[in-house]
Amino acid sequence: MACLDYFYHENWKIIQDEDRFLQILQNVPKIFLSKNEVEDFKRIADLLTDFLTSEKIVIRDESYQFLLLYLLASSEKLMTFDSFEVKAEEAVRKFWKKFTKLAVLDFSEGAATAFSAFLTLHKQKSEKHNDEERKIKRILDRITRNSNEQLLDVVVNHIREAIARARKGRSVRNPNLQDIKKNYALAFEDSLSIAKALRENFEILLTEDEVAYIALHIQVLKEHESSQTPVLAVLISASGQGVFQFLMARLRKIFPNILISRILTVQEISQTEITEDLVLTTLDFNLPGHPVIKLSPILSAEDI
Repeated sequence: MACLDYFYHENWKIIQDEDRFLQILQNVPKIFLSKNEVEDFKRIADLLTDFLTSEKIVIRDESYQFLLLYLLASSEKLMTFDSFEVKAEEAVRKFWKKFTKLAVLDFSEGAATAFSAFLTLHKQKSEKHNDEERKIKRILDRITRNSNEQLLDVVVNHIREAIARARKGRSVRNPNLQDIKKNYALAFEDSLSIAKALRENFEILLTEDEVAYIALHIQVLKEHESSQTPVLAVLISASGQGVFQFLMARLRKIFPNILISRILTVQEISQTEITEDLVLTTLDFNLPGHPVIKLSPILSAEDI
């Protein structure tokens, strides 16, 4: 377990080799290097990357790491193989021949077939994961316009875990269920819609407790969405250029989602069409059909 703990934590790093990027390990444990040197291990990683690329095999990072660990263990003869009646596919056999030559091992049909089965398992696992992820993202697209991939990935992973729990018949209790339904009613309603879509796509039923947990994530997405959606504004002021610059600098710092598209003088108001979402002004006036916010030239705390 200590060995596996090493492989699946912070010891992976990415290196660039000409126009490619390779995943390799730092400080490889001695048990995996009794025969090979670190450079040999890098060549194994290179060989695997070439094979996956040439065969157009797309797998997730964790599956790539499993395969690399499998090859590393094989190169050190830490694994034994039973005989297999079915031979591996030709592309896999060619890869295994290259690998055994690199690792100075005898070619074995059984070993090639075992690797082929292991590869197929992870291809299927990656395909299933990616398919589920695409379905969940399509469902979320109906609810939110948020395009922050990092936030969306958090929600997708949470929903995948909720699906896994539902499939296993496990349930979680949400002690804040009623508070969430009361304080985040819209997010909870959206999450009920998500739960319905998940039932249709994955044939699972989520409890209200699970829905409430999803609602918290949806609330975060909504709040981030509203804070990041650009709001076009026109600034109308009779103040001097120095005050203009000060006011704009303050606005950019405090309200980064407000984009000042133009600065107009009073004389220009009647000579141009206002198409912006918002009118900001240091003057006391109304502009029919447009939301107007009056600001102090120094943008005081009261304005904020």
